[in-house]
Amino acid sequence: MSPLTCFIAEIRNESGLKHFNKVLNSAMKAANKYERAICVMYDLSGMQPGEEKLLLKDIAEIAQRHSLKNHAKNPSYLYHNGKPLVTVWGVGFNDNRRYGLKEAAHIIDGLKSQGFSVMLGVPTQWRELKGDTESDPRLHELIRKCDIVMPWFVGRYNETTYPKYQKLVEEDIQWAKKNQVDYVPLVFPGFSWGNMKGKDHNSFIPRNKGSFLWKQMMGAIRAGAEMIYVAMFDEIDEGTAIFKCAKEVPTGKSTFVPIEEIEEMEKHMEGAEYNKAKELLAYELTKLVHGEEEAKKAESAAKALFGAGNAAEIPAVELSAADFAEGEGEKLDILSLLVKAGLAKSRSEARRAVEQGGVSVNDEKVTDIRMSFAANEIPAEGLVIKKGKKNFKKIVVA
Repeated sequence: MSPLTCFIAEIRNESGLKHFNKVLNSAMKAANKYERAICVMYDLSGMQPGEEKLLLKDIAEIAQRHSLKNHAKNPSYLYHNGKPLVTVWGVGFNDNRRYGLKEAAHIIDGLKSQGFSVMLGVPTQWRELKGDTESDPRLHELIRKCDIVMPWFVGRYNETTYPKYQKLVEEDIQWAKKNQVDYVPLVFPGFSWGNMKGKDHNSFIPRNKGSFLWKQMMGAIRAGAEMIYVAMFDEIDEGTAIFKCAKEVPTGKSTFVPIEEIEEMEKHMEGAEYNKAKELLAYELTKLVHGEEEAKKAESAAKALFGAGNAAEIPAVELSAADFAEGEGEKLDILSLLVKAGLAKSRSEARRAVEQGGVSVNDEKVTDIRMSFAANEIPAEGLVIKKGKKNFKKIVVA
């Protein structure tokens, strides 16, 4: 997912607003063309009291212009908890900003009333209300109103001092779970003011050939993080950019592939070869995060789903006659099957997935939420239900 950052201090002027909208139009078009997730992030830095209304007006216009609330028309826009996501960054910092929690509350309430889910960007020590965070406990009240909390860690530690912050992430996650808010820790590859303030500036956190970023990634996963925010894609001024620019493999024996080699491969790749490259990437990433055994399971399941392997490898959910007896006429509708298969948390979430065209049964798109099955209508080999592009389960009757 890539958030497109909008600075309130820039869109208050007509020229700044025009520039942002031009970039946003291009980004939305590219996200849908290349199937990349995207969402809007508002950075409140430099905002003045009263300009919270400008933010709410701007997102309302964007939502209408880009169909943010119609996933069928704009499938690449990121949803969370069943609603389009908007990120608001810069709440709770104690660095003498002109706006405060009052303005932030107005923004959060306004976004919620417009039907958005909200990710809130806060300081590192938001939970303890100390250090870089203002001590007002109302900050916690605002966080509880949101769907996701994301603390800002850039520049706070280096590879040597990081372990202390891994513990902080673990405690943050515990607080978030207790208060029913999702939590996304931030990781960054390194830091430097050299590009913006000159090479003599002494604020520098080395990348250590990717070791620093890797340590944070694994630390977040081991702490229990279910999602991670990487700062940043193209932030050259602060030296945190992660876009591809390596001309040489950064370490000796490495799975990294230099850009020149990728470009050469692309010249000769056709459809099947592209798919093979995607399979290799998916396998390696799954192996790194979840281990080789889980990677092999995922690979086998994917091959079975797309016709290149054993269908028995597709993750199965066994239902009994008693399960079907719960439904009207001893049948289970597609919404109930999605929930029982673990592909949706609730019937309302399942309903949205069907209405947005994201559900299929045995490769046939489901368009009717009333589609239902009796136990004796489930084939012996099972019924494959797919939600989105990568989530699938096979329903079998025990």
